[in-house]
Amino acid sequence: GKDDLLALDIYTGRLLWERRWPGLAHWPAAFRGPAMAVDDHRLYALEKRRCLALDPATGEILATYAPPDLTNQEGTPKDDRIWEFLAVTDTHLVGTLGRANIKKEWWTKAYPANSVLFAINKQTGELSWTRKLREEADTNAIAIDGAKIFIIDGLTRHPLLFRKPLKGTPPN
Repeated sequence: GKDDLLALDIYTGRLLWERRWPGLAHWPAAFRGPAMAVDDHRLYALEKRRCLALDPATGEILATYAPPDLTNQEGTPKDDRIWEFLAVTDTHLVGTLGRANIKKEWWTKAYPANSVLFAINKQTGELSWTRKLREEADTNAIAIDGAKIFIIDGLTRHPLLFRKPLKGTPPN
């Protein structure tokens, strides 16, 4: 569910652990992309501006990762962007900072607008690199293949996709 996380034994179906966790993950997930990822040793889950590494067998928090600090040169506080995209490689967590752009209607939709792509070393928790996007990218327009990351930098401007251009985007 939206505010719950549980783990089951894949062979027996036995419940290993369950936690009530308001604010964990993304809603609506179908439009916002992954908010959890796994590797051979950990489950990674997003909670607003941070990522938690959990022991899959116990649910214990093993590490907490923070996204890049976006405080500007004048010392203005961090903006309201959250950790919107999450993927895991052998050595890194790959993420974005963005806005969900949730549109309330009969079936709630979201049109994520991500502006910063980054990678964090899983072992050290240190930021390896960051890249500001030219425009903004949809969460579902990011793919990883080995050491390569593919991203469509720019939100759709096609009216049939029910998305209005955001402020500052070029005309059709």
